[in-house]
Amino acid sequence: MYKVLCKLNDSIYNVFKVLIICLLLAMSIMVFSQVVFRYVLKSPIAWSEELSTYCFSWLAFFGAAVVLKNDNHVNVSSFVDRINNKSLRKTVILFSQVLVLAFLGMVVYYSTNLVAMLLQNDQRLLNLESIRVGYVFMQVPISGLAMGLLMVEKIIGTLKTKADDIGQQTERMEGGVE
Repeated sequence: MYKVLCKLNDSIYNVFKVLIICLLLAMSIMVFSQVVFRYVLKSPIAWSEELSTYCFSWLAFFGAAVVLKNDNHVNVSSFVDRINNKSLRKTVILFSQVLVLAFLGMVVYYSTNLVAMLLQNDQRLLNLESIRVGYVFMQVPISGLAMGLLMVEKIIGTLKTKADDIGQQTERMEGGVE
């Protein structure tokens, strides 16, 4: 089961990396085109700024999942580093991971309700009336679910790690060991 979860998370990670590249490329093209149309052709594109903003938002949420997979989120580990008892250190790390998972669960739950409400109300984007606002905000439950799966993998990994090896895990979390 754990290996299947790891493979699923690796697949999600690879898809998100490709999506991030595509979103960054699309944003660059839209912003460059907007500049050319506004200042050279004197005919601005109304939708490009709004769409590039939403692409940036999707990029940020997918990027958060990619960073979580690599344990590169900013963290302050001075409290954990001061714990000499390795089993207590493991418990504290596990507790923090469970808290993150609980938070992500709440994010997914409430954002899914928000998206459903937006889709039900049939709200549309201002300059792109063919796109429903609910589709734009699907980024939150999608990335939240992906990060939740990653946290489940990390929790299982922590549970499988011996208390004596937990120091190596905290070094990896700090970016010290790849």
